[in-house]
Amino acid sequence: MIWKLLTHPFRPLDPNAHDRSVRPKCVFCHIEKEKILAESDEFLVFRDRNPAAKEHLLVTSRQHIESVRTLTMDDIPLLKTMEEAGKLALLNLGHPEDTHVLGYHIPPFNSINHLHLHAQALPYQGARKKVKYPRSERHDNMKGWTWFIESSQVQRTLEAHRNVTIKPC
Repeated sequence: MIWKLLTHPFRPLDPNAHDRSVRPKCVFCHIEKEKILAESDEFLVFRDRNPAAKEHLLVTSRQHIESVRTLTMDDIPLLKTMEEAGKLALLNLGHPEDTHVLGYHIPPFNSINHLHLHAQALPYQGARKKVKYPRSERHDNMKGWTWFIESSQVQRTLEAHRNVTIKPC
């Protein structure tokens, strides 16, 4: 059963996954204004309510995009914008770039079905927190077996016309 979960081709968790309009019950579609650190027409930046690292921000798309598994090559410009927003927010908060980790959880290991980039400034706050964000690269800089994918790996995967999955992609 677990093997099927890890290797099964993408099926939307939500039957309306390709409808990117704001969802009434999605917490990331309705972030309280006072929690927002930065925003644009495309994204919001705010602090994670349960930080895993010294600084832990979330960058969410304004569109309701279900997850990294629903992304296409057309989304690469948005991903680059979100990555830059995360980096800039961390830099503005005084965290040097060599401490940054930027990435996404892959369903079913995500907590909210709304695309959100974890923008973290290390160190992690303990081993239990670190284990939630395992980074894995193969010799070709693509993702190995893991439920967390770095932002640059998502972009490379989509550019190679592959789908984001838990298995190497």
